[in-house]
Amino acid sequence: MALAFLPHPELPAYASRDALLKAKHLRDHLLRLRQGIQQAFGGEWPRVPLYLLNEADWRARLTLPYGYPAARVRGELAVFAPKDLPEPLRFRILGAFTEAGVRPPGPLLELVDLASGHEYAHALVAGRGLRAGTRWADELIANGLWTLALLEADPETHARLRRWAEALSLLPLPHPRPTRLAEELALAGRSLLACLEEAPRCRETLQRLLAKRPPPAAIRAMLEPWQRWLQPEGSQATPSKRSKKPDTPSATGKGSAPRREKNS
Repeated sequence: MALAFLPHPELPAYASRDALLKAKHLRDHLLRLRQGIQQAFGGEWPRVPLYLLNEADWRARLTLPYGYPAARVRGELAVFAPKDLPEPLRFRILGAFTEAGVRPPGPLLELVDLASGHEYAHALVAGRGLRAGTRWADELIANGLWTLALLEADPETHARLRRWAEALSLLPLPHPRPTRLAEELALAGRSLLACLEEAPRCRETLQRLLAKRPPPAAIRAMLEPWQRWLQPEGSQATPSKRSKKPDTPSATGKGSAPRREKNS
């Protein structure tokens, strides 16, 4: 089925017919994020279209699993966001929290929608030619751009993201029921919390990276000190606030954090 089109010079949106209203709201959020990035870092940033798709339209256009926001960072840049969250994925995400005894701070779809901003940051960074070549470093760069932009332009969303980052950072490494999803959720929390807790240092690091655009090996070397935030439990102490005892979720508790996938 043909997609609805919402024109904009910097952030056009394409949406499934039953997702048009959500596409308008999400595009408005990403425009605020773009404004925050320009306020924080200046410079020219690439045009990145948004695709807000239901499951049928997603599967007709992408091979990625439905339910995870995604970014295309090679060729024509784009961000893909799901209209909703399929039940199997909802239960997998909730299970990662439940097994660790951590209560998600909001409904499942909230963090999935928030993560579209993370993917938008990935696309913008790729458009500026800044790629570290390793996932932890590229994730850290995107998280830094994302959190600092929200701090500039959308304090309410920044506060919600902090609540999710703190909850995710409580997921242990290794996870008591180790899965790829559980590990990625835990690492996402640590990476986000690093950028939130060390915002001034994060801003300075990103300003240097964007000004110099060094090669991948040099980017990784600049970001190496940040890896202490990503260490598993039992290794060297990580400077986070994960020492507080997590809440125990109820059997009907809701919440989630999406694993990031890229369409390249």
